[in-house]
Amino acid sequence: MHFKNYLIVSIIFLFGYLVTNCTDSLVIPPEELNNLPKTTIGIANSSSKVFAPSDTVGIFCRVTDKDPIDTLFSFNWESEFGTFLKTSAENEKIDTTEWIAPGEDGVYDIRVLVSDGISEVADTLTVIVQTDPEKPAQPYNPKPANHSANLGIYQILKWELITSTVGITYDLYFGVDEQPALYDNNLTTLRDTMDNLEYNTQYFWKVVAKRDDTTFTPGSIWTFTTRRELEGGDASKFEFVDVAAGEFTSREKDSLETKVIDYSYKIMKYEVTNSEYKAFLDEVISDSLIKNKENKLYGYFDGNDFIDAGSYLLINMDSKKSRLKFDGSTVSIEAGFEEHPVTMVTWFGARLFAKYYNCKLPTFDEWEKAARGNTGFDYPWGDEISLSNCNYIDSLGRGVNGTLPVGSYNGASFTYNNGDKDTTIITVDSPSQFNCYDMAGNAWEWTATNSAKSFEVAGGSWYMPYYAQYSWQTYAYDAEVTLSYIGFRIIKKD
Repeated sequence: MHFKNYLIVSIIFLFGYLVTNCTDSLVIPPEELNNLPKTTIGIANSSSKVFAPSDTVGIFCRVTDKDPIDTLFSFNWESEFGTFLKTSAENEKIDTTEWIAPGEDGVYDIRVLVSDGISEVADTLTVIVQTDPEKPAQPYNPKPANHSANLGIYQILKWELITSTVGITYDLYFGVDEQPALYDNNLTTLRDTMDNLEYNTQYFWKVVAKRDDTTFTPGSIWTFTTRRELEGGDASKFEFVDVAAGEFTSREKDSLETKVIDYSYKIMKYEVTNSEYKAFLDEVISDSLIKNKENKLYGYFDGNDFIDAGSYLLINMDSKKSRLKFDGSTVSIEAGFEEHPVTMVTWFGARLFAKYYNCKLPTFDEWEKAARGNTGFDYPWGDEISLSNCNYIDSLGRGVNGTLPVGSYNGASFTYNNGDKDTTIITVDSPSQFNCYDMAGNAWEWTATNSAKSFEVAGGSWYMPYYAQYSWQTYAYDAEVTLSYIGFRIIKKD
């Protein structure tokens, strides 16, 4: 090959490589992560990780490298306490050093940084320094981690013991004082549940490991802070209707039963719309009350008996079926869908909306009462259904293939455009017994009634046939599901 042609080919190859492999900063491609060296750190000539004060401890780090070419690695040893006889070296596969333990009892981390000149990996070894070997080891590695912040009000406290836990019990000290008081004693597991915490509060805790009442080892005092409560929205902007305390009919015709809700409450007259949900997102984004992870919005759930505390997706705005879109900073609505019910929202997203406005999702009983009252009707308006009452799957014959603006079935005519043509739809006024609209059809509605990790939805949808629109009919979906036919409405207690 002529030099000129070789040069051209080389430049093209180099350009392709740069385009494919380089960004504004150096990024290791995912397929190369498995090729990084693996490290093993341990105690030389001993299986114990418990030592006396001022002991000299032999430590090694071994590197497993997939590269067949011998590589010279640099080893750098670090510890906040104690003294290394050697802090750095260069070797091919293994390095050893000696660490002189501190003079005080405690749990200590020894860290090594290993580099091949291109990439760097770290490994940590935790050891116990203890004067009396008969005592239990000091509890360490708390969860939540020490100084954690913005946590939920439901927490499972966990800790570890570096030595055997056989015959060991634990006393837990917990509270808002920097020297917490005894909260629970003689625990036999390395965990305890806290489900009555306050928002925006700093808590302190420690664990004492006991072999008996005279042989024990206290741990360090750890701390964490709960997040501030997600409230502050003005619910007066929504239209609510009153639902009086008293009886209502439940279940299908051949097994009707009368139930009682002994309190009054208010429920939204219409399903939550895209514009209302956008306003909610705009507020909580600006107040940093939710998390933006890779242009997806997550909100915190405090957890319950079936679902762990943590951050969960609120709404799937990546889907082409979502009428709300998010570009990483701004939420927008597809034109023409402002007053349609919001869909593609998870149960967590519905719950957080309600909580922000100091409201809640209705239980299925609360929802059913608002839909049919004490009538025993199959549908909110009566026992018969037609295309003039609500938006359900038979509406496809009219060219309707999705949600409609909330409250559309109010006795007036309206024009719908499905992208191909305009269709005039004549409606019959079809409110529920308490004057709510769309309690059949349009979008299923999340409720607070659950079976394990699944929550019931009520009211049928545009995607379902007539028998799914019954007021007593319900289905259950996983709390993280996002569908183009599930929305919600909220209630507030008087």
